[in-house]
Order: sequence, then structure tokens, then C-alpha cells
Amino acid sequence: MLKDYTAFILTKEARQALIDRFPPAYPVVKANHITHRYGADGFGDLFQPKKIEVVGMVDDGNGLQALIVTVNGEQSRPDGWPYHITWSLDPDKEVPDQYTFEGRYESVHSNDLVTWALRLPGHRYEHEKVIPPIEIQTVPALVTRNQDGKTSVKKLGAQTALTAVPAPKPE
Repeated sequence: MLKDYTAFILTKEARQALIDRFPPAYPVVKANHITHRYGADGFGDLFQPKKIEVVGMVDDGNGLQALIVTVNGEQSRPDGWPYHITWSLDPDKEVPDQYTFEGRYESVHSNDLVTWALRLPGHRYEHEKVIPPIEIQTVPALVTRNQDGKTSVKKLGAQTALTAVPAPKPE
């Protein structure tokens, strides 16, 4: 079942600046959004954040790379998963056994990777801290995935869909 989700979509400028600073390590570059709530019913509790900062980067060395972010100083989303940006992945590689979801790498696997990096000291997936943190600009939006595989993005407070940002997939 396809679910809508709310997210903070990176502006083109923010995305490019971060790609320049953190070269993607794997062939599929995501680098497009920060999920706020997966399974959203409309805009719900989505808001215009005062500050979003990139505070770290983690790479599992096997096929997944993510940036760790804070939203208004908070590290966790309402569902408890950490805020992050799936940066790059290799969809041809199988995920290691310790990941929650089996199969080949997808954006959803970033949830596990970032959680381990932040909450399990000494875990093999240590993250590189970004000092000083990098503030980025985003657009709060509702993302709807249709049965035909197309994604529509509606900006918070707008009646028309955004066309200036890449169509993100849920994490």
C-alpha cells in the first residue's frame, strides 16, 4: 500500500551545496528530502521549521550513505526515527542481515543506519560530525505517491504542486 508522507524538501541550492560538500559515494543519489511523518493524513503536524542543520554523515561502507540532520534542534521525528537525508545508495547490493528490512538497498534502510550511528556508541557505523553544522533551506510539503508510480508534491499552504524539486520517495 502506498502511503503519503510529509517532508522538508531540499531547495535546489541547498541540495547542490550539500552535494558539493558531501560527494555521493554510491551510484543512486537521493539527496532530496527529510521525512517528517510517514503515513501522513494530509499536512497534519507539518510546520515551517526555524532551522534545519546537517550535523553528521554516515556511510555503512557497503552501499548506503546518509546525512544526519536536526529540525529546530530536534534529532527525532514524531515516530521516533531520526531526522536524516538519504544521500546515496547502491540498489544492486543486498543489505546486511542486521537491517530491519531485507532485500536490496532502498531509502528506508537509512532509518536503521542513522539510528545505529546516533544511539549505539561503539557501533561499527560511527558517524562523522559536521562542525560547525550546516544550515539548509527546505520547503515543507505533502508527498503523495500514486498507483502509477508518479509522485506529487504539494507545498504547505499552497494549492499547486511543486515542480522545482526532485520527486522524493519515502524512507
